[in-house]
Amino acid sequence: MARRRTDRGGGSQLSAAESRRAVLAADQRDVGAGHRSQSIARPESPARTRKFPHKVSFYQDPEDTARVRAALLHTQGSEGGRSLSAFIHAAVMKETRRLERKYNDGQPWSGVDARGIPQGRPLDS
Repeated sequence: MARRRTDRGGGSQLSAAESRRAVLAADQRDVGAGHRSQSIARPESPARTRKFPHKVSFYQDPEDTARVRAALLHTQGSEGGRSLSAFIHAAVMKETRRLERKYNDGQPWSGVDARGIPQGRPLDS
């Protein structure tokens, strides 16, 4: 029987809709701070209509993971309660927007399936 995950940190868990609102609020802060010169239209994806968003996983050093959790825990009061998923999603999307501004005239790139990028270890490593 699978163990049920609980929120032991006492923080609130955000729904997918709340997570998206948090990301959009971050977008508005970026715009207000002059980080973007124009609004970027986001294409709707099938994942946004599902009950649960698409899960993405990655490898990370345990020390880095601990730092991410600590940053979330120690800033929830001043930055607003959010889940680890919402925190990571906002950080990844901020970097994605930066790359789009730098390399794609501020426009979103077309989506790529998971198998559309090379899998496994890079050839030069």
